[in-house]
Amino acid sequence: MSEIIMFTGKGGVGKTTMSVATALFFARTKKRLLYPPILPDLWKIYSILNLKIK
Repeated sequence: MSEIIMFTGKGGVGKTTMSVATALFFARTKKRLLYPPILPDLWKIYSILNLKIK
């Protein structure tokens, strides 16, 4: 059986910290993990597409 764990919330609430801690736990317990970026960084997309933010 597969599980989905998602960390959500506004900026500065610890999503990255919890994601990394969970990934480390899974690695230590030999569990498989897929860590996809759900919301890509808009600044990077704008930069790649050479767009200006107004």
